[in-house]
Amino acid sequence: MAAPQVTPLVEVRRDGGFIVSLGNGHQSFETGTLNAANSAAAAGLVVGKLTADGTLAAYNPANADGSQVPVGVVYGVHRTSAAAQPCVYVARQAEVNGTELVWFAGATAPQIAAGSIALSAIGVLVR
Repeated sequence: MAAPQVTPLVEVRRDGGFIVSLGNGHQSFETGTLNAANSAAAAGLVVGKLTADGTLAAYNPANADGSQVPVGVVYGVHRTSAAAQPCVYVARQAEVNGTELVWFAGATAPQIAAGSIALSAIGVLVR
């Protein structure tokens, strides 16, 4: 008897789907503003804070604008917009699933490892 065919489960990215655990209440979260260039951010995007205006942009260690230091992980999916938009991000006291994090385009394994270590330093543990 042949094994039955099973349709693979395909999950779409959803708000907070990358979270393993959080601190009590809402202490793990901060509010911020996604930079206009990052306004179509996916849930799980690792972000840094731009020193020029305090908005959040995709973390990239090659930058020198503040986004080279990760400050958290965007909680929800954001739709494309031409303007900056408010967001919630995980900033502390949390465990996140490393396979569900979204890194900047072209991120290498060493850059992801360094970003994961930097997130751990602020209390966002990548598992």
